[in-house]
Amino acid sequence: MNAPGQNHFRAHPASNSLRMKGIASALTLLVSTIYTDVPAHAHIVEFEDSVHFGKNQTDFGMPPDRLSRDLTWEKDEAARSQRLDARSELRNRARTAEKSGQWQKAIDIYVQARRFGDSGNYHDRIEIFRRVKENKKRIHATAFLAVLQTYLEGMFEVDSDPTAANTRFVQVYSSPAADFLRENALYQQASEAFHMFDYRGAVKLYQRLLSEFPATSKREEALVMIARGALLPAIAGGRDLNAGQHALSELSARYPHSRFKRVIHGLNARILFLQGNLKAAADRYFNISDLPSVEIVREQMPDIERSTVTIRLLTAYLRRLPHTRTYVGYTVTLRLIDEALEDLTPDANIRFHTQLLHDPDAAATYLDYRLVHVELSAGDLKKLTQFAETLASDQAIDSVSAPVKSKLAEIYYRRGEYHKALVWADRACRNKRFDHALFVRGAIRGKLGNFRGAISDFSNLIRHFPESALLRDARAELAILCEKTGDLNGALRQYFLLNYSMDIAFLLDVRMSVPQVEACLYSSMGRSSH
Repeated sequence: MNAPGQNHFRAHPASNSLRMKGIASALTLLVSTIYTDVPAHAHIVEFEDSVHFGKNQTDFGMPPDRLSRDLTWEKDEAARSQRLDARSELRNRARTAEKSGQWQKAIDIYVQARRFGDSGNYHDRIEIFRRVKENKKRIHATAFLAVLQTYLEGMFEVDSDPTAANTRFVQVYSSPAADFLRENALYQQASEAFHMFDYRGAVKLYQRLLSEFPATSKREEALVMIARGALLPAIAGGRDLNAGQHALSELSARYPHSRFKRVIHGLNARILFLQGNLKAAADRYFNISDLPSVEIVREQMPDIERSTVTIRLLTAYLRRLPHTRTYVGYTVTLRLIDEALEDLTPDANIRFHTQLLHDPDAAATYLDYRLVHVELSAGDLKKLTQFAETLASDQAIDSVSAPVKSKLAEIYYRRGEYHKALVWADRACRNKRFDHALFVRGAIRGKLGNFRGAISDFSNLIRHFPESALLRDARAELAILCEKTGDLNGALRQYFLLNYSMDIAFLLDVRMSVPQVEACLYSSMGRSSH
C-alpha cells in the first residue's frame, strides 16, 4: 500500500496551524470516544501501525500475504502460551476434583481438556472414574481409594517426573487393593518404557498386560501400542515385524470401527514400506494425508516413481497451504512447496502444470504462491499470465472458480493491465462475491480513477466479511480513498477503527482545517456546527 504523495502535505494558514496544535490532543481524545472505545494513543509503537508513516507498507491495492497479515511467530507463541495456561488450569481443577472424590466433575473437566492434547491420558482417567462411579463399593472402599490417589498422582507426574510416576504405577500394580487399576498401572508402565524409546521393553509389557488381563478394557490401546513399538524403530534389529502384523490383524478383527483407524492405516503402510512395496505404501500414506511419511517413502523410490509422487506431494501441499493456521505451519509448507518444485524434472514440471489445469483449487493456490512468495521477473510474470489464461480458457467462463478469476485479475494488476484486470475481477465478483475478489477489484478501480466504485468494494468487504483476514487492510485502503476524494471525516473514522494514532494526528494537525475538524466533531455527535 503506497503512501499518498506530497499533495497530502498542503500548507494551512499559520493561525490555523497554531490553533490546531493547541487543541489536537484534546480533539483526538474526544473524537476517539465517539468512534471507538479504544484509547487513541494505545498503539503507537515506532509507527508500525500507520498508513502515512508505516515502515512496511505494501503495494497499494495488492492483498497482503498471510505472513504479513494474520500469521506471525508472536501470534503462534501467544496462542501456544494460552493453550498451555488453559490446559494447566483445567488439569489443576480436575486434580482438585479428583482429590475430593468428585468423579463426575473430574470427568466433565477432562472432556474439556481433550481439545488441548494429551487426550490418551485424559481418556484413561475418564474411563477409570466411570468405572468407579458404576461400583458403589469402590466409592466407599478406603484402601481402594488410597491406591486410586496413588495412581492419579502418577498420572499427574508423567510429564514432569516420569521416574517418580513409574514408581507409583509399580506400587499400584503390586497392591492387593488395586482391583482393576492393576491393568491400568501395567499399561502405564509399558507406556513409560515406550516414551523412553525402550520399544522392546514396552512391547513385552503390553503383551504381558494382554496375557494377565485378557478381558482388559485397555486391549485396543495395547494392541495399537504393540504395533507401534514393533514397527516404528528406525533400526531393523529393533523391529519385530511379526508382532506388529499380529497386533494389527487382531485390531482389524476385534475393532473394525476403531477410534485409532487412521493410526492403523498408517502402521499398515509402514509394513508395506518395510517390505519394499513403496508405491503401495505411498498410496496408503496419501489416503490418510500423512505427507511426512510420504516424503520418507519418496526418498527410497526410483526416479520414475519418485517424480509422480513429487507431483502428488506438491499438489497436496498447495491444497493444504490456504488452510494452515499457524506461522510455523505456513512457513514449513512454503518450504516444502519450494523443495518439491526444485525436485521436479523438466518432464515432471510439464505434467504438474498440465494436472493443475484440472485442479482449480490447487491452481488458485499455486498462482497465489507464485505472485506472493516468488520473486518474478517480467518474463516469469508473462509465463504465469499465459498459464492462468490457459487455466481459464480450458473451461467455460462461469465454470472457472472465483479464486482463479481473482488471481488472474491480480496478475494483470501486477502487469499494469488494469482494464484486463477489471474484467476478471468483475467475473470473480459476479456470482458470489468474496473478500479477496472485492479487495482486488477495489484496488483496480482505484488505479483506474473510479474512486466511488473502489470505495463501494472496500465498504462491502468490511460490511459483509467482518471476520475476513483482509478487514484491516481494507479499512486502510478505504481511508486512503476517502482522503483522495476529500472525505477526511470518513478517513478519520477508519483510522480510529484501525487505532492508527499517527494518521489520526496527521489528519487533525496537517490536513484538516479548524472548520473541518469542528464539522467532523459535530457530525459525529449528530449536531450541526452552525
